[in-house]
Amino acid sequence: MIQLSNHKHFFTTAAVYTIFLIVVTVILLVDSCHHIEMAKDDAQIEKIKETPVTRYTDVNGNHHAEKQVVVADITTVKAHYQAIIDSLLGVIRTKPKNIKAIIKAGTITQGTFTPEFDYGQSDIGKPFSDHTMTLEALIPKTDSNKREYTMPIDAWKGNTTPLYIDTDTTLSIHFEDKWLTINGSLTDKPWTYSIRDSLTFVSYYKKKGLFKKQLVLNAYSANPNTTITGLTAIDIAQPKPKRFGIGLQAGYYYTGKAFVPAAGIGITYNIIRF
Repeated sequence: MIQLSNHKHFFTTAAVYTIFLIVVTVILLVDSCHHIEMAKDDAQIEKIKETPVTRYTDVNGNHHAEKQVVVADITTVKAHYQAIIDSLLGVIRTKPKNIKAIIKAGTITQGTFTPEFDYGQSDIGKPFSDHTMTLEALIPKTDSNKREYTMPIDAWKGNTTPLYIDTDTTLSIHFEDKWLTINGSLTDKPWTYSIRDSLTFVSYYKKKGLFKKQLVLNAYSANPNTTITGLTAIDIAQPKPKRFGIGLQAGYYYTGKAFVPAAGIGITYNIIRF
């Protein structure tokens, strides 16, 4: 006759229930903290969006603009900047998950210049020559108070743009489109100009080869007359955590009958480094 000895199970029913409750509690706490963190991110992003840009001029006379950077995952960013995401994905072939950073900047350049006119034989209807245009040449030869002259204002595209001159009053000149404004007078110099632009910079991971990818910076202007002539992109990499670590640790361990608090020095090893 063989008799089986009665022995205690390593995990009792109470211990299993306790472990289960601890796991569920941890999951609920993590989920709750995640939602709280998301709410904080949403509030922080809206606050940053409403904060005005800080501007200043340095010792060299260069104008600076500064604003806090929005730091969030792509899901949160899409919730607040959906229009920007859709716009850049329309011109850059990549996926939202590959985007690392987005920078948008509006610019305006203002200044003055002194124009030089060169018309033929003081006759406004003739083509350009070595003769300087005089005020007498602008006297209307018809009943119209305004004349339209075609001048190569849009020279970077090789087109010509109508320039309107009021020849009966102050001989004022005005040109304006979406990106450029010019105001002046044939009796007063210099003239004023204003050039507007909107620049977008996107850094994203681009696939290179079968498994590799590289971080690239894409820059473009909303103004079709603007060409990006130079671009330097530098990303400061953060040092990866070391695989081995040592430090104080505290927690509970199971003795077979109950959980007992314990503290000591522990050694850790990171299998995966992010």
